[in-house]
Amino acid sequence: MQDSFLFFTASDGQRGQQLWKTNGTSEGTLLVTNNNAISGVGSILAKLSDTLFFLPSMVLGEELWITDGTNEGTRFVKDIAPGQFGSNPRNGIIYKNKFYFNASDATSGSELWRSDGSLNGTVCGKDIAPGSSSIPYNLTVHNNELFS
Repeated sequence: MQDSFLFFTASDGQRGQQLWKTNGTSEGTLLVTNNNAISGVGSILAKLSDTLFFLPSMVLGEELWITDGTNEGTRFVKDIAPGQFGSNPRNGIIYKNKFYFNASDATSGSELWRSDGSLNGTVCGKDIAPGSSSIPYNLTVHNNELFS
């Protein structure tokens, strides 16, 4: 992924909200992916090095995806909450080379998760409220520590 690109979501009137990139020119404004599994892009969550974490709209629920800015480098990370609703990842922030975010699964509810962009590197960081949901939000870094 090149830092000279700005990533954004837009609709071309045919595919719904999708992930695009631009270098500021008409010729350099390109659709990132034409993956049929993605029916739209809900939000861009964060950028870590050469990886952009984003949340597409899915037929079977919202889950975490990543891209390196190419169609070939755009992929699903992990099915945190299988089913029609998905894990609904939100409120992401980069901290110590990991992406931290709020997501829900059937075991822990809505808790703090972290990802390095890989299947095995995407885990529940801490079940803060066992038996219920802690719903961490407003994640922020201050004095090299992560707060919610």
